[in-house]
Parts: sequence; C-alpha cells; structure tokens
Amino acid sequence: KEVARYTLPGKNDPITNGDRLYVSEAVKGKRGFFRLHAFDMKANEKLWTSVEMANTREGGFRYCEKAPVFRDGKMYWCRYSGVYCICCETGGIIWQQKMESGPFSSPTLYKGLLLVATQGGTLSALDCKSGAKKWQTTVEGYASYRPNVINEHVFFNGRHSLYAAGLKAMPAKENMLGKVLWSYATKVLTLKMSRRDIKLAARPVQRPPSFTEKSVIVYSADSRSPVVSLCRLTGREQWSW
Repeated sequence: KEVARYTLPGKNDPITNGDRLYVSEAVKGKRGFFRLHAFDMKANEKLWTSVEMANTREGGFRYCEKAPVFRDGKMYWCRYSGVYCICCETGGIIWQQKMESGPFSSPTLYKGLLLVATQGGTLSALDCKSGAKKWQTTVEGYASYRPNVINEHVFFNGRHSLYAAGLKAMPAKENMLGKVLWSYATKVLTLKMSRRDIKLAARPVQRPPSFTEKSVIVYSADSRSPVVSLCRLTGREQWSW
C-alpha cells in the first residue's frame, strides 16, 4: 500500500533521519550553490527550504556530497566548501566552518567533537556547538574514509597508509589529543627486470579498515597481501594473506 508520494527537487539521493526526509538541490543559474529541502514523511508535508549554501571553495570544483550525521536536532554535513551545522527544525545554519581543503568523508561525532578528514591530509576536531577548531593533525596524502573511534583512539586512512591518533587529554608533555601514535604504510611493489629493479608506488588502501577486540584489519590493492592484520595499540603487523 502506497502511503505517500513526493516530487523531489534536484537529482541527488534523499537522506532520511527518523520521520524526516532531506534532499539537496542545485541552485539554477548559480554554479556551486545548493539548497536543502526537508519533508515530514509522517505528516506528508514539506517543512522548510534552507537558504542558499556554497558547495565549492573559491577556485575549486563541485564535489560529491557525503552523508551527514545527526545529533540533538542538528545536522552536521561535510561539503567541499567546508562543514555545515544545520538546525533540523528550521533549516537555519547554526555555524559553518571553512576547511583548507574539501572534507573527504562523512564526519564522526565523539564527546562534543566533530572529527573531519579532508583531501588535504588533515584530521580536524571541531566543537559541535560553535564549529571552532580544537585541534588538527596533518598526514601525507589525503585523509580518506570516515574516521573510526575506538577506546579513545581515532583511526583514519591516508592514500597509502592507516593512521592511529590519540583522543585522550593528558598532562602537557604527554598530551595525546590528535597526536599520531602509529601509522602503517602499504608495501611498495618492486618489479625484477633483467638490468634493474623498478619500484612502483605503494598500493592504495581499498576501503575502510575492520576492527576486532585487539586488531585492525587493513585492505589494500596489493595482490600479494591484500589483507593485513595489525595490533590495534602498536600498529605492528600480526599476519597477512
């Protein structure tokens, strides 16, 4: 039985949260800008349309959108222009934080912080209430996939590496906030030639890691050892196949 039918604006996939449905729409005649529309699926009515928001940085290109996260009546959304905090009741922008480079994944909420990985190789911690940047750490290459938080450690991918950073506040000399505790780089391939060896670039990380009680499972494009198990605390390789 059909309960409701909507004619949705734009061509982007809708986002649902509870009884709400959200869909973004490009603004006609204004390249790089979009609006967000909200619908109440239970009452079968449209609730609001947001103001125009930028989806590009100056001189940048239009970038694919990532799934937002919701908490306490707020939507936290990463766009290429930066991060938006939007009121779910009114569609108003509570705060916006511009990033040096476009966010590369959906954000992660952790104890009042919003953890955002970007294509510039940064992992930033933003205050959920104000959007203020609390700390930032930088790695080589871009930081891809959504950060994973386990036992006061955050795990995130670079192009060829997996990084583990601390989230525990300690005395100044031992502060772990955002500090990279260990990293694991996928292996460089070497081709044996008749006259010389040719080293190829390290294989990229294929998808987000998996976690067990004590281990992190990394997946790479290396056909010789596409799956590697690491100790979650030290990053030391345990086995591969």
